[in-house]
Amino acid sequence: MIKNTFILAVATLVLGAAAANGATVNGTNYSLDSLTHKPISLVDGSALTSGGVIQIGSFNSTGAALDSLIAGLTSPAGLNALLADFVAFGSTTSVGGQGAGFEGIYDLPSQAPLAAGNPLVGKSIYTLIGNNATLAGSTQLAIVQDNQAFDVDAPLFVAGASLLEGSNVYRFGNGSGPSLTANSVFPAAASLQLAPIPEPMSATLLLSGLALVIRRRRA
Repeated sequence: MIKNTFILAVATLVLGAAAANGATVNGTNYSLDSLTHKPISLVDGSALTSGGVIQIGSFNSTGAALDSLIAGLTSPAGLNALLADFVAFGSTTSVGGQGAGFEGIYDLPSQAPLAAGNPLVGKSIYTLIGNNATLAGSTQLAIVQDNQAFDVDAPLFVAGASLLEGSNVYRFGNGSGPSLTANSVFPAAASLQLAPIPEPMSATLLLSGLALVIRRRRA
């Protein structure tokens, strides 16, 4: 009964999204066809059953420049630099944001026009997941690169950005995180574990501690 009710609710949600106009990228972390999902886990290994934020989009930078921005995620300043380069597509959602029965999963039909000249056209589709209500306020993050790219509406561009795709590249975060059961409909599965964005003070304290150890050894 739980599964049937859940499937009906999801079907209604998807049909409603399909009726809207504009390009659509359907982002999700579950599949009703195979009854599988990829839970989201926090740094401490616990399941993110509700909350956080999921945003689909891409980056102005590519190649080594983007690699450098991702490597710079060692402080909130690095996160701000990365987000300044990020081009969002459509709205955001949260894990469990569709209500009761959606614990541990998300469904994000991001929609917006994609005309020629849009900065997203030709860029890889990325999914960003944070542990806060906004990406800028998050202290843990995951960046997942899909194997598809944005394209112009001709007449409408439609793509999927599922965390279950084997071709995904986990640019930040652990794609083989702890196995979790985050929803009663799906069995336990390996999670996408968010990676921390340390506060600058943490790095300062670490360096201070190392300096103290070095001084003690020299003494």
